Amino acid sequence: ARLRHESDRYRDRMQAIREGVGDTQRGQLRAVEQHIEIINALIEGKAQLAGQAMANHIDTTAAGVERILFPQDG
Repeated sequence: ARLRHESDRYRDRMQAIREGVGDTQRGQLRAVEQHIEIINALIEGKAQLAGQAMANHIDTTAAGVERILFPQDG
């Protein structure tokens, strides 16, 4: 229950950030593709690959949030 709550909270915050900068579809598409990669690895019983895919998803998302919140000039 707690994981679900935290996941929902995180999703809502990410959506608010995307809406604030006008980047809703691209970010969501990337996240869905990454989630599918994670799920496929889990279905195939490849825990290490799933972990790597999840780490990549977290890193990619964090980098995206950083670019949105702290844009670099020119």
